[in-house]
This record gives sequence, structure tokens and C-alpha cells, in this order.
Amino acid sequence: KPNPPARMQREEWVAAERALSWGAIGVVVGGALAWLIYRWLKRPKPVPPPPPPRPPWEVALERLDEARHAGLLETQRFSEFFDRVNDAVRQYLGARFGFDGLESTTDETLAALRRAPHFGLPLPELAVFLQECDLVKFADMTPSLEECERALREAEHVIRSTMPPVPAPATFGPQEARA
Repeated sequence: KPNPPARMQREEWVAAERALSWGAIGVVVGGALAWLIYRWLKRPKPVPPPPPPRPPWEVALERLDEARHAGLLETQRFSEFFDRVNDAVRQYLGARFGFDGLESTTDETLAALRRAPHFGLPLPELAVFLQECDLVKFADMTPSLEECERALREAEHVIRSTMPPVPAPATFGPQEARA
């Protein structure tokens, strides 16, 4: 008998089939994992808290120091010097005692300070200083060099006398230092 005709043979490639199915699962899982990592990296980051605000007396003393070293007295721009000193004190009083010091009139400022607890400066003394500043600013009075220097000293006195007391640093006695 002659050989029978050739028949197609089917082979099962089990290894290739498994590799293909595992590869497809890997692509799906990898894609999902990549998407999750992408979303994780692009999430909104928490904003760090802002630094604490500087104490108003530090800002005011800095502004007075800037006015002192701005060269306004040497160039005889006394009105501008007086205006800077006045603005520094008014901004300080407003920030320290909780009102808008730059936009308040002298009467409004004094009324707000009367309501402020623990205001450590006599109000008549401050009223004289603020009214003198108003004369220079609004009545076009030109102050002298001595008046400008006195205004700077008074402004520093106002700020330093209304600053809160600084707590004393802790000191250790001789017994505690050895322990």
C-alpha cells in the first residue's frame, strides 16, 4: 500500500500561549501602575506654612533706621524725613494694637489707643507727637534739623515703651549646672 496522503498536524504551543497571556496581563497591570504613579506624582502638594509675621516693633525700628540713614537730613528734606518717621509710628501703632494706623486720623488713632489694653505710654505725650507730625504733613510747616532729630528720638521712645516685655532667658544655678 502506498503511503497515505499528508495530513496537517496541529501543534499546541503551550509555552507561547502562556507567555502571551502573561505578557498581556503585565502590559495591563504595568499601564495601570504607571498611571497611578503619574497621578501620585502630579497630586497637589501641601503648601508649607508661611513664615510667622515679623513683630511690628521690629518693622517699625527698621523703618526708623532706614529714615535715619536715607540721607534726608543731609540734603535738608526735613518734611519728607518727618513724614517717614510719622508713617513708621502710625503703621506700628496700627499693627500693634489692631487698627489701620496709616489710614486713621490722629483723633481716630488716639481713640483706638484708649481702647487698647496695656498701652504703656501717656496719651497726651503721643497726641503732641502726632499733632506735630500733622502740622508738618498738612500745614506745610518746615521743621528744623533739631525738630527732626527730636521726632526720631520720640518715635523710638514710643515704639520701645509700647513693646511687650521680653521674657528673661532661663538661668541655671550652680546645683543645676552640675547635674
